Amino acid sequence: MYNSGEQTSLLSHAWKLWREGNALALLDELVARECRDSEAALRCVQVGLLCVQEQSEERPHMATVFLMLSNQRAVMPQPRHPGYCSDRGSASTDGEYSSTCTVNDITVTVVEGR
Repeated sequence: MYNSGEQTSLLSHAWKLWREGNALALLDELVARECRDSEAALRCVQVGLLCVQEQSEERPHMATVFLMLSNQRAVMPQPRHPGYCSDRGSASTDGEYSSTCTVNDITVTVVEGR
């Protein structure tokens, strides 16, 4: 179960577990017990991380997502650091990169006629 003293987002947590080779830890305990195909679960996590790549051209199109999820032999690229996380350049002394996700600062302007 995800329980960290730090305030991190699910995306940061998923990326950290993916890098550590422990992405199955994202699964709920009950789901993990019932899961018969751990490769399919890892595939879902990998596709999810591919869908949040920083550069839009690196994100798969929906047809590609469908293919990756429905075809176990489909070759999938390895995800890179998610685009919605900041602090790319700060590495700790042991070489590990920290990632802190940002809160979406969005300004919405509604234009209405007089």
